[in-house]
Amino acid sequence: MLADLRVNAPGADDGPRAARLVVTYDPTDLLSGKVETLEIDGLRAAIDLTAPGRPRIAGLPDDLLVPGESGAPSPPPPLPRRITLSDLALDAETPIGPRRLTGALSIDRPDQQALLPFEAAVDLADAAGSARLALAVSMDPRRVVARGDGALDLAAWSGALPGVSAAEGRLVFSLDASGRAEALSNGAATPAALLAAIEGRLALTPTGLSLETSALGPIALADAPLALTAADGALTLSAPEGSSVRWIAPPLPEVLGAIASSEMRQAGIILNAPAEFGATVTAAHDGGWEIAANRSVHLMNGPVSLDFQPTMNTTADGHLTILLAADAQLRAPRLRLGAGLRLRRPLVLTARAPVTLEFAEGALTRLFAPLATRDLAATLPAGEEVDLFLPALDVTWVDDALSIEARAAALRLPEEEIRLTDLDARVEGPTEAPYAVSLRAGENSRDGLPVILGAASLDASVSADPDGGWRADGRLSAVDGHMTGRFDARLPVDGPSALRFETDPVRYAPEGFQPGRISPLLTGLFRQVSGALSLKGDLTLGDDRASEGDVTVTLDGIGFAAGLARVIDLSGAVVFDAARPPATEPRQSLQARLAVAGLPAAQTRLVFALDEQARLLIERFALDMLGGEIALVDALFDPLANRFSGSVELSSVDLDDAFLALDVDGVDGEGELHGVIPLRLETANASATGALVVDGARIAAADPGRLQVDHPAVSAYLGGRNEAVDLLVDALKNFHFDELSATLDVGPDGTGVLGVKLLGANPNVLDGQPFDLNISIETDFAKLFGALGDAVAVTDELLERLAEQTR
Repeated sequence: MLADLRVNAPGADDGPRAARLVVTYDPTDLLSGKVETLEIDGLRAAIDLTAPGRPRIAGLPDDLLVPGESGAPSPPPPLPRRITLSDLALDAETPIGPRRLTGALSIDRPDQQALLPFEAAVDLADAAGSARLALAVSMDPRRVVARGDGALDLAAWSGALPGVSAAEGRLVFSLDASGRAEALSNGAATPAALLAAIEGRLALTPTGLSLETSALGPIALADAPLALTAADGALTLSAPEGSSVRWIAPPLPEVLGAIASSEMRQAGIILNAPAEFGATVTAAHDGGWEIAANRSVHLMNGPVSLDFQPTMNTTADGHLTILLAADAQLRAPRLRLGAGLRLRRPLVLTARAPVTLEFAEGALTRLFAPLATRDLAATLPAGEEVDLFLPALDVTWVDDALSIEARAAALRLPEEEIRLTDLDARVEGPTEAPYAVSLRAGENSRDGLPVILGAASLDASVSADPDGGWRADGRLSAVDGHMTGRFDARLPVDGPSALRFETDPVRYAPEGFQPGRISPLLTGLFRQVSGALSLKGDLTLGDDRASEGDVTVTLDGIGFAAGLARVIDLSGAVVFDAARPPATEPRQSLQARLAVAGLPAAQTRLVFALDEQARLLIERFALDMLGGEIALVDALFDPLANRFSGSVELSSVDLDDAFLALDVDGVDGEGELHGVIPLRLETANASATGALVVDGARIAAADPGRLQVDHPAVSAYLGGRNEAVDLLVDALKNFHFDELSATLDVGPDGTGVLGVKLLGANPNVLDGQPFDLNISIETDFAKLFGALGDAVAVTDELLERLAEQTR
């Protein structure tokens, strides 16, 4: 017997010590033998647990418990038949202060030459209640039995746990297990053999438990008992209702982090069991494991939750496959998804078929997710609301390649009642972008009526900006490929979005493509259209729905028939102001030739603007006709109210051409007319057609000229009354005037009165004696202003529909 012993490494003086050591030695000869028993009483040792995962015993080498650079510690010498430690005390320095474990330990091996049979017992406790361990293990060649219980304060004792850098909370456990010893003692035993050999139960009850692990990150367990049961070759983990596990801050792939809200990225993942939950672990023949849950669990990351019933398989090399049942469901409430997008209602995604996730080397390498959602309601950065229906959505993520495909989808803008149906979309590319995006649309409508006919498509490349926003550029096609163009869009995280687009010219031909093929709204509006039309836009869309920029419509040689008129070679560019739709920029200019039935084609020049109410403001609409110019100036046309007002200015109008246009037999003249004709459209109500009315027009000849009135009706009406009247009738047949002026009034029925004042003479009447005449002629003046009336009719229906949509 030895008393008051101390063990120290070289240079140390605080190593373990014992009050009494009793060794029973059985000598075989003078130089060899074996230790039968070893009894140590009053063993004292100091252990440091403040360095996470690296416990050390004071006075002994640092790599005694944890291998250092030299590798694993040397194997211990053969153990005695019996080892007994009584009055044991371990003084531990823990992260929360000093703790002392006291108790006893015994190990019995009747046959020192064999591992079995074997019996061990340990009974340790901390007076402060931070730890307790009572465990008994017995093993013979046929069977092993382990029973015991204990408790551990992780804040104090986490330093002894490998892979744990910090912990808090308490863990209480109990163990009652047994197994076939030959499987456990075979060093080459497979996991399947081990599971087949063990039966029993390990119960764990955590309280406020959380761990900082190097492999899984921060983990927290709810205060609910967990049970691990081994039976029939399987290991079953069960937890009662309300159990949960929380990963405090799991990393998100960058492609998901780009659209995830900040609260979603920071809240962590919570795994909840809404009812009693169990998972069964079975060893696979290839050395891996199969894990199957008995019911659905609830996984939450911030405000996003996922309900699913998982099945997992691992291989010997660490490859993990997770299979979620077909009814797995992801829910997200009203989230801000980045780039100004916000969900108006909870998003619900349901798996149409099992979702497969595959992990290799700790990272997600494959994801197969056939999903569906009935209603994705979101608000765009501009404040526009949109509903997206996705009955078939397939997400595939293989290695670093992402593919998202939607079929038979539909989109609706509730405020404008615009719908797109039969949508097919595909997004594919590397997970960190750029992505190739293709979109195919079938039917579209507004207020239940088709807007654009034929199929439409979009093909684009989408890439991420350094500031976290997105950029896209590509081509688009509509009306079965008759309309094509290019676009470039930018959607930043903060600030306004930008869109630039340009269409290829749409070419029309009387026997070919016509506007009615684009939209039913254009059917019947124009006939026999020819020429080309293109659009170009540069738009900025702010967060307050305010748009800036412009859209330019370019007309190149457009021709069409409307009413009695035909427009020929209409050319120019019209610039619309995006901030005031459908308004244009001021002083827009177009040129064309206008042919009206009964009159030769006239060159026209139009300077105009549209305001926010779709009213046409005509600064000047000039026609080169009747030998001079007729111009509509300062005019306002309101198609919704069916209002029109303006003035017609006559400049150098040939009197002979004017009378030819009136087509009145026996009336002719020579000279140039100038004047102003005030006009207005008189209607009974906004839906009536209306008539053009002239009030107080004034026309005068600039220089002397000639007037010939030799109409039979005039002669019959005036002739035979008296000699003076007969002389007047004769004088008008060849009247050379020095002054000619006229007033004109035309009523709603198109008939009017032309009051003519004449000062001059007929050389053949009264030897050229001067006459001072006032003549009133009543006839149909509609033809004189037919060109103007038909020009207004050309734009009537188009502007009225535009105005209705705007207001």
